[in-house]
Amino acid sequence: MVMLFWWAETAPSLGTVVLYLFSMLLLLVLSGLYWTQLVLFGQSPTVRLRNCLLFCTKHFGRVMGTALLRLAYLCVLVLFTPWDLLLLPITGLWYITFLSQFLVYDQLEQDFHLEELLGRNAD
Repeated sequence: MVMLFWWAETAPSLGTVVLYLFSMLLLLVLSGLYWTQLVLFGQSPTVRLRNCLLFCTKHFGRVMGTALLRLAYLCVLVLFTPWDLLLLPITGLWYITFLSQFLVYDQLEQDFHLEELLGRNAD
């Protein structure tokens, strides 16, 4: 998405930049919660998406905070691209994903009872 701004004949307007950042933020919010449910639950995609939206509305501040953290991490990666290639094999994208899931885990446990579910599946 950022490369489109670079290749464009004219500079993008402020509204376009804000729209791109908002869409990226929305994608990060939904993907973080959606893939967590995909791994843990056997549900249909519509149920997973509904759970994501309900979870986002219930814990809006925490979810947006983690998505903003992930967006900031990606922006830092883009800004320091030549130099962060040395750290990317070590930290990669797993670290920020782990951190964002860790920050929202208590709310996930509270709403989905993950430890009870995982304990029942282990037996």
